[in-house]
Amino acid sequence: MLVLVCCFLLVMALFGALGLDIASTVLARERWQDAADIAAQAGALTGETHVKVRVDRTRWYEVCNQFSCWCKEDYMPPAYIEDREDRVWAGWERRAGCMPGCPGVSCSSPVLLDRWVEYRGGKAEQAALAAAQANAPEAQADVRVYGDRRSAFYPSVVVRVSGAVKSWFPGLTEILSYRTGKCGQAATIIRKVRGGGWEDPPADACAAVK
Repeated sequence: MLVLVCCFLLVMALFGALGLDIASTVLARERWQDAADIAAQAGALTGETHVKVRVDRTRWYEVCNQFSCWCKEDYMPPAYIEDREDRVWAGWERRAGCMPGCPGVSCSSPVLLDRWVEYRGGKAEQAALAAAQANAPEAQADVRVYGDRRSAFYPSVVVRVSGAVKSWFPGLTEILSYRTGKCGQAATIIRKVRGGGWEDPPADACAAVK
């Protein structure tokens, strides 16, 4: 009878440890999913929107004869400006050489030719790793930044958070562990050059590697 009781208690302990293992794994995956999502968003927020614009220009110069002077216009090649979007809109007149008056240079409003996202100076990786470490310090984070416009995952930051969950089985805590991980992706969405609205989101990088 005593043997049966001991066997029963052992089986119950093993089932209890199994339940704790499952619960620990589920909780870890949920926490790591949150960490991956937050880290990817932190990386994507560092993306800079750049634009290319064309500014059409006309040069004006003064012509005089013995009776009077007047202004005459002359062809001037357009100016093309590429830079971070906020800088372009704040200083396009100066950079295009616009100068009212005669003599001077008159400029039309900029024509938007292109818009894109750049991740510069490793800022996206640093921000994503810092966020992942803050939210899941016990796990490892792998960060991929897709800043190449030819990539199906452009423009986005993908973070994979993974680690090991130790087992609760008696005597096997330091030996048996479960490897698991989660993936998060965040995009830097920008407005379309033509037609209004927003650019389509990139392909799902997390689903692509499953």
